[in-house]
Amino acid sequence: MADDALVCVSELATNAVLHSASGLAGGKFTVRGKVSPGDYFWIEVEDQGGPWTPAAPDPDRGHGLDILRSLADDWGIEGDKNGRTVWARFDWPSP
Repeated sequence: MADDALVCVSELATNAVLHSASGLAGGKFTVRGKVSPGDYFWIEVEDQGGPWTPAAPDPDRGHGLDILRSLADDWGIEGDKNGRTVWARFDWPSP
């Protein structure tokens, strides 16, 4: 679970820099995590927003959200052009 969460945080941080105002000079993004032992691990990346324009399909790039979809048990995007938070939940493995 930890490896999956780290991969997803990396993808979301990269997306924040490449696809939001967070990647501009002086931009920033925030990473948060929460561990609820025996229940779930939660991550989120908050960026500084910007226009939401779907990227043209590129077989070599643009798979960050696909990776998130395949590894996380649930995920979502909240916000708008003023700032977005992408979050993911990883359920604790059964013993």
